[in-house]
Amino acid sequence: MYFQTLNISKKLTKEMEVTIYRIIQELLTNTIKDSQANSIIVQCSENNNTIYITVEDDGIGFNPNQYNPTGLGLNNKKKRVQYLQGQIEIISVENNGTVINIEFNLNGKEKN
Repeated sequence: MYFQTLNISKKLTKEMEVTIYRIIQELLTNTIKDSQANSIIVQCSENNNTIYITVEDDGIGFNPNQYNPTGLGLNNKKKRVQYLQGQIEIISVENNGTVINIEFNLNGKEKN
C-alpha cells in the first residue's frame, strides 16, 4: 500500500477529521477484503479549501451497472461523504481495478 499526503492544513474540525478517517478506513477494509488487489494507493491533498481523497487499486473491479446501491458497503461511504456535503465518484472496470475520488469543500467547516 502506498499513502501520500500533500498540503493538508490543520483547518479541519475534529468531526471532519474523524469522518474522513472512517471513510478511508472503510474503503481500505473493503478493498483488502473484496478486490484481490496487489497494490492500493491512497492520496489526500488540499487545494483552494478543498480536500481531495483518491483510493485506487489494481484489483478485480466490478461492473458499476450491476452495483446494488442498497447494499451497505459503498452506500455507507456515500452517506458519510454526503454528511460532510462532499462528492464521491466511483470508477470501476471488471478485471481492471477501482478508483474512488472524494472531494470535500472546507468553506464553513474549518476550525475557528
